[in-house]
Amino acid sequence: MENVKSLKEQCYFLRKNNSERKDYFKDEFKAQFIRYIGLFEDYESSIKTLKIQSIEEKNKWLFFENEIALDQDIDFFEETRKKVEEIYGMNFYKKSNFKIFQDTVVNEVFLSSLDYISEILDFEEDLKPYEKYETLATIICLSRQYLLRKKFDYVSNIKCVYFGKIDRLSVYFLILLYRMMCDVIYICPSDKYEEVFEKYDYDMLSKVVKSDKLIDNIEKYNLQYISKKGIELRKIKSTASYVQESVYDNLFKNKELYYTNQFIDYEVAPLLFEGVIPDFYNTFVNDVRFREGFKINEETKTVFFSHFFTEVQGVQKDYEEYVKLVRHLLKTKNTIFFIENEYDKVLLDEDIKESKKNGEIFLEKNVFKINDEIISRRMFYFSELAFTVNEDETFNLEDIKKVSFYNLRNLKEKTVNYIFKVFNEVISTPLVFFNKDLSFLEKTKLLFLMLLVNPLVYKLLETFDYTNSVPKIVMYLDNQDELKENMCQILTILSMLGIDIVVLSPNGKSGLDRFVSPNAYTTILLDEFKDIDLTDILNTEIKEEKEGFFSMMLKWRK
Repeated sequence: MENVKSLKEQCYFLRKNNSERKDYFKDEFKAQFIRYIGLFEDYESSIKTLKIQSIEEKNKWLFFENEIALDQDIDFFEETRKKVEEIYGMNFYKKSNFKIFQDTVVNEVFLSSLDYISEILDFEEDLKPYEKYETLATIICLSRQYLLRKKFDYVSNIKCVYFGKIDRLSVYFLILLYRMMCDVIYICPSDKYEEVFEKYDYDMLSKVVKSDKLIDNIEKYNLQYISKKGIELRKIKSTASYVQESVYDNLFKNKELYYTNQFIDYEVAPLLFEGVIPDFYNTFVNDVRFREGFKINEETKTVFFSHFFTEVQGVQKDYEEYVKLVRHLLKTKNTIFFIENEYDKVLLDEDIKESKKNGEIFLEKNVFKINDEIISRRMFYFSELAFTVNEDETFNLEDIKKVSFYNLRNLKEKTVNYIFKVFNEVISTPLVFFNKDLSFLEKTKLLFLMLLVNPLVYKLLETFDYTNSVPKIVMYLDNQDELKENMCQILTILSMLGIDIVVLSPNGKSGLDRFVSPNAYTTILLDEFKDIDLTDILNTEIKEEKEGFFSMMLKWRK
């Protein structure tokens, strides 16, 4: 059985489909039933994220706060209660003709789960018969109300999140959901209601994760309060990463066929991918539709896909392994490779050079200094942006198109709209992405620099239809201390566009941690820090050998 995940990890883990969650050795899927009691890391953000997920995919999610409200369909309730009274003491699964779900298999699983609830009700010695009938009738009515229109299938199961205070009847309903192979997550900042679970979860089906930090009064600590404090966490943790922690997880890909530009009019929701070194040899090179976390929500017309914004700090003790890694990243399809040879430079417009090698784009010394001298020299350009601002300190795209140095006219309108939609979203909530708030002047300066980014970088987005090869930027920090703040901000925005970003920092001094929020990127820490010239890596002779995924994983584990 898989290890119990942290509350924050559930935000990422629940996005996985059933095949990606199978026990590798037993080849079976197992649902979760976990109670999170107390406050945890990124508590408010985790709950807010789970709530948003339940809204985005309402046909597969249930979300309750403090109660499971029952519609007042008195006639159906009375009819159901009478049937229960007739059947009680027999077997619902074998003896009843209850038909709640049209799908025969789902209905059979439901009746079998109802039998289980009936059995544990018998352990309540102080419960009168009519109270047992009413309990079962209520559970049947709740199932009809909340589950009838949910999509039960073999791709992904139903997820239920319950937050706050809970009563006996709700516990029984959660048990029924779990018995029906639904994921059930109960969250409460207080341990006040633990005795309810201990009393009615007779077989201890639910597992508890308890924090030392508890809250006595949960009335103020409601969902509305939490939503104001939290930020949405968009990340997907790789299966390889779970394998590294436990060999019982495995990789499965949901391989469906899609046609070109099928989702051109859809909204996109990039998910930050948290992986390990072996993921660069598999997930990183995969088309997005084969990556973990890829999902299409037809109701909201949203494409969810995973992308990398990863800093690799240090090098392996086995120097050849690091050489192989860098060379692999350099030659990966649809990749722009930046070499940072000098301090304080960034991938901006005028000095960029393009050459082709084996179909890949290779950029060398494509630099433009970000300093006060440059800003001052172009101040007459910079000042034009003052006339493009909206009342809420976002920027108007139609006005941006009118500035004299606007250089994105050769891009498709959809691409340009997407770029500036994401830009405005980032600057509207800067603390989600950066380690500080941004003044209006800083926002304007960032827009100025985004307009200087070479269109070749944005051009990568033109051929990306959210199912095929992911556009990539790989940056090698060649004997440099750290990236400047503006560079880190630009990379963050490019990552939010869905571009894979990999920063190789052999000496561990990239500076990303100074300027970028830890929720916006991931870090892979290798064995040791060294200053290594890229030329040394390119000139190193190594024995080329092909390794399978699991052999690489075992080596990495060592």
